[in-house]
Amino acid sequence: MADTERRPGEGEADAEGVLRVVRFFDSLLEERAGLEELLAAAAEVAGCPCGVRAADPLVGFSVDAGGRVGSSEPPPGRVLRPLPAGAEVWLARSGPAWPLDGLVLERLAAVCSVVLDRLATRLPGLGDPGLLELLIGEDAGVVDRARAAQLLGFHSTDELQLLAVAGPEGAWEAVAEQLPDHRGRLRTTDLGKVRAMVTTGAVPEELRAPHHVRIGVGRRLPALEAPRSWAGAAAALRFARTYAPGAGGPAIARNPVIFSKDLGGYLLLARHLDTAYLDEVEDLAVLDGMAADPALAEVLTTLHVLCFSGTVRATARELHLHHNSVRHQIAKAETLLGFRVTEPMGQHRLLLSLALRRLRDVATGE
Repeated sequence: MADTERRPGEGEADAEGVLRVVRFFDSLLEERAGLEELLAAAAEVAGCPCGVRAADPLVGFSVDAGGRVGSSEPPPGRVLRPLPAGAEVWLARSGPAWPLDGLVLERLAAVCSVVLDRLATRLPGLGDPGLLELLIGEDAGVVDRARAAQLLGFHSTDELQLLAVAGPEGAWEAVAEQLPDHRGRLRTTDLGKVRAMVTTGAVPEELRAPHHVRIGVGRRLPALEAPRSWAGAAAALRFARTYAPGAGGPAIARNPVIFSKDLGGYLLLARHLDTAYLDEVEDLAVLDGMAADPALAEVLTTLHVLCFSGTVRATARELHLHHNSVRHQIAKAETLLGFRVTEPMGQHRLLLSLALRRLRDVATGE
């Protein structure tokens, strides 16, 4: 690395190096950097993990030189610098110390003190109804999320699993009864028409949805990654739908309980698809025509079940029809769609079209 590209704390302990370190941290303070942003910047310029642990046990974490967030516990060999009111900051360098490590730690301590003072008046308090929203919101910083998690009764090291539940008012209670209690650490809140639920226990694979209830289940992840679990749960909810003959059931499963881990690439569709482009998919127009024609509604139901069951005979058993009747309905569908739905590529195309139609209809509230 050229001298002009040197990190502020990497150079010799001369007047110029000292001035660069001071200016670096002063600029962070002037820009009103948050604690997460401050530690990430300090770890990058120091080339080693930096951490803070406040006297308030709800505030504390570390950031390594690559920007990854970790525990607030100082590792062996760290260099500590105490802050007022029992807080402390630290550097943990695995190799020889840099000449300006002491100054970097001193300035980090000074700036962290100011930021912690700001946080003391801004962070939510116990009983705040927005704590769960703060925990799962993508815009919250690590500090706010860690505090929200612990005020909700979770530890930052806990693994949490998020559920998105849609259905009649109060229906989530029947879902909660099926979840592991784990000392009562189940938290819920309403987010529009969806009930968000978070638990430390692993959601059972055999989770049952009450009548007219749909459930999306996110992955089980560390508390600080709760937004990822919630995003997965919300995406899975878009595919969940109870199958009913003639109602145009779900595209990739009839089960009203969908786990995001089972969606594969469909998870990306649910999260990022711009449904405005779906008018260009001719297959959807054909499927919409089937749904609008009472004489073809049974054909559309057969297509859904075919995607779920995989074979004509299994579809016939599911629908309690003779397999020749099912073949007749499939032939009608193939004439309208223009491709063979019983061949591998045709089934993939049909499955994708049904999935896109489902995502479009959920997005428009149909």
